[in-house]
Amino acid sequence: MRVVPAKDPSGSLGRMCPVGLRPAVLLLSLDVVACGGHGSAPPPAINPSAVVGTLTDAEKGELCDWGMGRLLGGYGMTVHCGSQTVSTAPSQAACIEGFPSTCMYTVGQYESCIEAASPPCDLLTTSACGIVFDPSCQA
Repeated sequence: MRVVPAKDPSGSLGRMCPVGLRPAVLLLSLDVVACGGHGSAPPPAINPSAVVGTLTDAEKGELCDWGMGRLLGGYGMTVHCGSQTVSTAPSQAACIEGFPSTCMYTVGQYESCIEAASPPCDLLTTSACGIVFDPSCQA
């Protein structure tokens, strides 16, 4: 996942956040507010030890569909987490772009992060998600 800086209302940079799983302080106008549950589909049939940056675009698409559905129910969704929000990628294409070839974490680590983010605001604090904020995934 590509990491981008989130901005608070004053315009200063905040926490570094991966696109597709980006906590942000401002609710973007193209995001749809979501107040609800996770999808319950099982993870895609991709080898959990495969490195995310080496996946094909089709495999990344499967991982994106599952992850964004599991986290907030689909693409372009946002949930408030106190003074921050967690938003999913606006589209599958945007999510796929968020997995550059420099990403060295595994599919299993990504899946563990998504599964640990229950409720979705836990994405901001769970240790299982530390790896997806890795600088190697900055595009």
